[in-house]
Amino acid sequence: MVTDLVFHVLSPVGLLTGLILRAVGAHRVLAQSRALRLMLRDREAAQRNVERTLALDFTRVVMAHGVIVDVDAKARLAAALQLQA
Repeated sequence: MVTDLVFHVLSPVGLLTGLILRAVGAHRVLAQSRALRLMLRDREAAQRNVERTLALDFTRVVMAHGVIVDVDAKARLAAALQLQA
């Protein structure tokens, strides 16, 4: 589970939700919020944590906001975080 690491809201409900998702770069796609990226203080530590996560054996991504990803989950998560699996 990646909670708020990425969003995958394919059918946003309400105008405000759609506007916010567009603003943070996560409208109708699996993506990490631009806001989260801007708040990161230790990018090297964050990079190491993402690499450790991608090293785990998993086949689906469950996040707090959006549709579960269960097809090509690792590759899609890596792409959303702009890394290679």
